[in-house]
Amino acid sequence: MSVGRNDPCPCGSGKKYKKCCLHKENMIELAGHRREKFYVEKQHLVEKIGTFLKRQVPLQQYNQLKIEFSKRTENRIDKDLEESFFTYWLYFYYRFDHSIRGIEWFYQENEQQLTGDEKVMTETWIDMYPRFLQAVDKDDQVILFKDQLSSETFPISADEENIGHFIPWASTLAMIEPFDQMYYFNGFRFTVEPLQIQYAIEKLEKYAEENSLDKTAAIFDIFPELVATLLNTDLAKLDYGRDVSEYTLTYQIIDQATALEFLRNQNDFRIDKWLDEAKELVWAGDWRVYHDSENSGPLQLADVFGSIIVSDQDTIITFQTMHPEKVGHLKERLQPINKAITLVDDTSSVIGTFQTQVHNVLVSMEDDMPAYFAMYAQNNILQDVDSPIPVLNHLSIRDCIAQGKVDIVDTWLKDAEYNLYKQILERFNSVEVTADFNTVRKEFNLPLSPFVTGGASRMTSIQPIELEETSTRLLEEDIPYLEDLGFTPESMETFYISDFVRFYKEKTIGKSDTTLRKYRNSLFDLRELLEQSPVEEWDECDQSFWSDLVTNKYGGLNPDHSKTERANFMSVLKTFLPWMDHIHETDYFTEVHRSL
Repeated sequence: MSVGRNDPCPCGSGKKYKKCCLHKENMIELAGHRREKFYVEKQHLVEKIGTFLKRQVPLQQYNQLKIEFSKRTENRIDKDLEESFFTYWLYFYYRFDHSIRGIEWFYQENEQQLTGDEKVMTETWIDMYPRFLQAVDKDDQVILFKDQLSSETFPISADEENIGHFIPWASTLAMIEPFDQMYYFNGFRFTVEPLQIQYAIEKLEKYAEENSLDKTAAIFDIFPELVATLLNTDLAKLDYGRDVSEYTLTYQIIDQATALEFLRNQNDFRIDKWLDEAKELVWAGDWRVYHDSENSGPLQLADVFGSIIVSDQDTIITFQTMHPEKVGHLKERLQPINKAITLVDDTSSVIGTFQTQVHNVLVSMEDDMPAYFAMYAQNNILQDVDSPIPVLNHLSIRDCIAQGKVDIVDTWLKDAEYNLYKQILERFNSVEVTADFNTVRKEFNLPLSPFVTGGASRMTSIQPIELEETSTRLLEEDIPYLEDLGFTPESMETFYISDFVRFYKEKTIGKSDTTLRKYRNSLFDLRELLEQSPVEEWDECDQSFWSDLVTNKYGGLNPDHSKTERANFMSVLKTFLPWMDHIHETDYFTEVHRSL
């Protein structure tokens, strides 16, 4: 439905539409027209400067300057962008004969031919100087950038043509020009993380001091070198990085059934894949729960200690980890099956250099939760506040704060927020809810980030939890064994089902039909007896329980049992009980066995 100019404004202000939202819409549209005209005028003037310099600079000199620029920027600029950056440097930074810059040379030679608007714009460009800028706040219309040298702030237009994708704490070395009560970037620039700006500023300060120069003048002199520093992401690795190695254990499987049953029945080995052609498990621990005030429910996460892969038709086990201490732990874990497997290789290799502690995390969450919350839980700073961080000179956040090193912590938090936001943006194309960096800032009385969804009220927490052990580790391939033993869908949740299947498989795979019948029939009977009893866990099966089961309950189960069947039942039971002690690392069942 259309709204007349004299109708009440739909926004509910009580004013007429023509004096309220229609006026605002007209103002926005007019501002858009002025901005487009501004962009067109800039482009025309840049083209005029380019045409002038091409006439003035011989091709040989032009090519030599281009080679110089590439060398000074250490060839770090993408080849698709290098020409644009080179011409930008030629127009605004490089000093030709008589120490004159390209823009100044153009103005001297063309002042009389310029229109009034072109003359004003050119004079503005001559007076501009490069600034190290960092985004510190934003709204729908502008992004507030702070000059990292002078501490001045500038409202820079958030128009998409001026700033493509916003990232919190985005930092750059750029010139800005005023227009229509805000500022716009002039020329080409790179957006980098806060830490890279710090490296560039340190380089500038050193050069300015060594050459007794004002910092602004020094930027003009070493602009290509500063660009190279901004783009050199290896600097942090060189200063603070550490090599991370991957450790690999390779085992040859001798007894396939024993080895596979052991692996899949370890409660902290999570099965990712269990197929005939491939079997993959994840060793995870230190479970904790992550709560976020911007999410509907908790997430569970755990540290991944390593991966276990069974390959080559179930003949090889490969274990890989980035935690050297877990190598020894795994060897100890595999001791119960040392006769079923043989270690054939034990190696390590460097896989990279990293600034922060490498976290490989397993996340468990509800299907309807946004996927990016898994990344927020995995990267939550709260779990690292007491861990040494290489970029903080191997101190923890808490240690740095205690020593008064607030600025370095603030920069590191900005850097982390920038990089995580960038990852989410690249993966999901938009960021509806940001990660929380304010909870940790509040804990240490640091200034809050204006970019965090929920602002000061945002709260996240991480608490350790103990997962309940499950006795049921069953797969589709177990169905024939379950049927052999008489399990039904109604009895799938019994506490003994996993132990029964594992024991049955270990004792019968590859054995004679006679042995198979012995274990199948005896365990079938034992299952029936346990189903008829009131016990709900193994701990309730004491000596009196087993004595009653053998002397009374078994006879009542089927009076027609033959002498052989009864002997087989006792034989299987007396094998099963010590086996349970071996599997569960107890000594209880063996004592029961001796009393029977």
